[in-house]
Amino acid sequence: MDELLNPSVFIRLVAAGTPLLLIATDNEQRSESLLSRSLQQGLKDMPEPRSWSCTDGFPNQEDTIEPLKALSWAINQEGRGIYIFKDLHWFWQDHPFIQRLLKDFASQRRAAGKVLVLLCPRVEIPLPCSPISPYCAMPCQTEPKFAVICKPTETRTRR
Repeated sequence: MDELLNPSVFIRLVAAGTPLLLIATDNEQRSESLLSRSLQQGLKDMPEPRSWSCTDGFPNQEDTIEPLKALSWAINQEGRGIYIFKDLHWFWQDHPFIQRLLKDFASQRRAAGKVLVLLCPRVEIPLPCSPISPYCAMPCQTEPKFAVICKPTETRTRR
C-alpha cells in the first residue's frame, strides 16, 4: 500500500481495526497534526493521540523514556487510543524484544480503535517483522505516506 495519508484514509484504517501503522515522513509535526484533524473529523469519541519520543517519553507518564517500557505501556493501556512513536525506528532493527512486542500486539484480537503509529523518515521494517508487514511505502518529502504493518483483525482471523 503506497498511498498519501489523509484524514479519511486514517479514519478508515482505524475503523477497520488496523493495529500498527507505519508513516514514512520527514515532517513529524505535520503528520501529528493530520492525525489530530482525523479525530476531529471522524473519530470524535477517540481520546487525543499520545506521542512518545526517546528524549521525553510519553508526557506525564513516568518511566516511559526507554523504548521497550514505552511500547509496553502503550500496549497495556485499556480501551481505544492512538499512540504515536516518533523515534522507535532508531531502536527496533536490532532489538528482538521490541520486535516481539510489535508482533504480539499485531496478532492479538481486539476491538477496532487502538492503533500504534510509528513515524519514521523511511520505511525499513526489520526482517523478523516482515511477515506482519505486507505493505510498504517509499519515503515522501512533502506529504506523509504510510504502510500498514498489519492487516485489520478481520482479515487475519482463521476459521
